[in-house]
Amino acid sequence: MTTMNEHIDMGEFDREYSLAELFPLSLAKVLLADINGRAAASILYPDGKVYYPADGDGADTEKNGQPTLAVRIDLIHEMEVIGRLRLTAPAESTAEITRLERLARFTARWIVQIMDLTYRNRMTAGLHGQVVNESYIALKEKADQLALSEARYRRLATDLEIEVEKKTREIRNTQLVLFQQEKMAAIGQLAAGMAHEINNPIGFIISNLNTLKGSTAELVLLITRYRKLADLLIGQTGTAAASQIKTQLTAITQLIREMDLDFVIEDTQSLIEESLDGAKRVNIIVENLRDFAHPSIERTESVNFNTCLDTTLAMLSSHVQPGVNVHREYGDIPEITCHLREINYVFFNILKNAIQAVGHQGSVTLRTAEDGNHVVVAVTDTGVGIAEDDQANIFDPFFTTREVGDGTGLGLFHAYNSVKSLGGTIGVESAPDRGSTFTIRIPVTDGVSATAEPIPGSAPATLGK
Repeated sequence: MTTMNEHIDMGEFDREYSLAELFPLSLAKVLLADINGRAAASILYPDGKVYYPADGDGADTEKNGQPTLAVRIDLIHEMEVIGRLRLTAPAESTAEITRLERLARFTARWIVQIMDLTYRNRMTAGLHGQVVNESYIALKEKADQLALSEARYRRLATDLEIEVEKKTREIRNTQLVLFQQEKMAAIGQLAAGMAHEINNPIGFIISNLNTLKGSTAELVLLITRYRKLADLLIGQTGTAAASQIKTQLTAITQLIREMDLDFVIEDTQSLIEESLDGAKRVNIIVENLRDFAHPSIERTESVNFNTCLDTTLAMLSSHVQPGVNVHREYGDIPEITCHLREINYVFFNILKNAIQAVGHQGSVTLRTAEDGNHVVVAVTDTGVGIAEDDQANIFDPFFTTREVGDGTGLGLFHAYNSVKSLGGTIGVESAPDRGSTFTIRIPVTDGVSATAEPIPGSAPATLGK
């Protein structure tokens, strides 16, 4: 057992966040590129310097020789001004400044909401990470104390067999606790990734709903005026009625012009379609998360490993760097009877290691096939590879090649035991700087046990790619 001086560096989260952290440039470029084609948007720091666009100058000057209107709205977070939204538009009419002010206030509100959501997500993820980190350190210290106690008992105990058995039970119980801790750390990472994936569609859904709220209020007012006109047309006659009808028609015409009815009708359909698309994206994310965390603890079921790999890969999508390509080469394979959550966690550990090994550039390839009475799953990466001396130990508990605090060394150990409980094998082929291939072979049988005692030991015989 290794010395327990590892530390999981979660970073400082309870602090003041900058404008760039709460509203990244990448998000600003997507949301503020050109608001409805009517105004140019920019965001300034409190001191007046331009934050977005990066090449902006912050001046409210004429554009192409035409006078412009400019509106600035403070962006407030935690009762402090951390930036200002500026909208500029050609000064086409005196009514344009009113429209520009309303657009600026609306835009500033949803920017502040996005910043508040980002702040809460960071605080939640940070607090969870801190709790997990503290619990993890305490358990590692306890495991270190148990290791020292075991060595002392070996020297002093008169009945070596009884003492060793006693300490083995204690260590095994600690390992089970650490398994749960490892899973909690993985859940924390998934939660942060899912929050990021859900945040974007939720953001523009909220924005669209706020826009629809304003448009609906105007449409309700227009319908009310039409109802009054209908009442006049049906219920009254004479000169007085004609005057009232004319007045009502004038008010309706003015309202239609002010609200730009043709644009509202066209924009409403677009906003509804965008919001439905965003809701569908959130639904897909939630469905993938539900499939990954399927509550099949007490029963086994027939599962297709191709579907399991896709679900697990979707959960890890936020960990895949833009320069990494993922290839799927799935075969026509039979279903396997097992615990869905357990096999998903096996694939989670293997795929996560492959993605981390590749880093920012490379590829990960997933292959499945039927080989006789076995289903074979192979995960190949073009990452850093594994040294030959380490390959015999990678399935041992607490063995890790990562930096101190960057891993518990339990992921592959758990995968090894879960595969073994299904009567299968797991092996690796790897070389430094040439990538790795992890191969899993599971027999096609019904009713196999989905649990097994954690049995520490060497890696099994190497399997081919």
